[in-house]
Amino acid sequence: MCQVTEQRTGLLSIGAGYSSQDGLLGTFQITQSNLFGRGQRLDLMLEFGKKKTNYQLGFTEPWFLGRHVLFGVDVYNTVRDRDYYKEIRTGGDIRIGPHLTDILSLYFTYTYERVKVYDAISEFQSEEGRKDSSNFTTYLVRDSRDNIFDASRGSRNSISLEFSGGILGGDTDFVKTAISSSWYFPTFWRFVLAVQLRYAIVSSFRPSTAVPIYERFYVGGADSVRGYDYRGEIGPDEGGVIMFVSNFEYKFPIVMEKGRTVLQGAVFLDMGGSWRKRDVNFTIGTGENQLKVGIGAGIRFKTPIF
Repeated sequence: MCQVTEQRTGLLSIGAGYSSQDGLLGTFQITQSNLFGRGQRLDLMLEFGKKKTNYQLGFTEPWFLGRHVLFGVDVYNTVRDRDYYKEIRTGGDIRIGPHLTDILSLYFTYTYERVKVYDAISEFQSEEGRKDSSNFTTYLVRDSRDNIFDASRGSRNSISLEFSGGILGGDTDFVKTAISSSWYFPTFWRFVLAVQLRYAIVSSFRPSTAVPIYERFYVGGADSVRGYDYRGEIGPDEGGVIMFVSNFEYKFPIVMEKGRTVLQGAVFLDMGGSWRKRDVNFTIGTGENQLKVGIGAGIRFKTPIF
């Protein structure tokens, strides 16, 4: 007879980091991945820093009504200093979606949130005030990566359509479409070429006359085009309604422990832009409506503690 001992399913994470968008940020997260012994997941996350404070509570049921259908609920409160203005987002969402195959999933999310914009610079003071947003989003995701945290082969492709306002109510009326494609190609030893392409467009419809400033696209920073500020160096200051970003990265391990990469190096080429509706320009240059390019190298340090 074989004896099986259940491993601990709770996780406590404490960490700190720095980004050009949020500055110095501390994180505290508690996760229980087998709540009540039924495979349900409970997440509590706190983030705190000079530019961002976030409280989030989430619950996920991977087998809703006995079927392989994900169901989840989240509530959150986020305060952010965007430099040009400050915002408070308070709301929640309901998520549901079937796993169509082992690598293909379809998700539906309804989100209701209240957004308050304040302390805006003179150029954006017309955006100040409180707005309620009622959104419905559909995602189709195909994910064949061998590791979601540090993939070496496979791909992740997704398309999403978000509808806000109209028959759903709220104070914002817009449609946002986003497409993302990431591919990973092993070369020799543990060197991996990673390629990512992202494109998105958002437009308002009546009775709204413009897309809210906090729903527009801002390109720059560590998660898009490295070497540029998150806002102000790429695209219009008030954000674009069309966005394109491409990332080419060649990554390799420097230090490994028990088969896992602890210290990783990478060389990269990033390119991207954001535009007003009639200003799209896919040439590279210094103009506001031209693509910007960032080339460089970096290292990543991964530890099981932080």
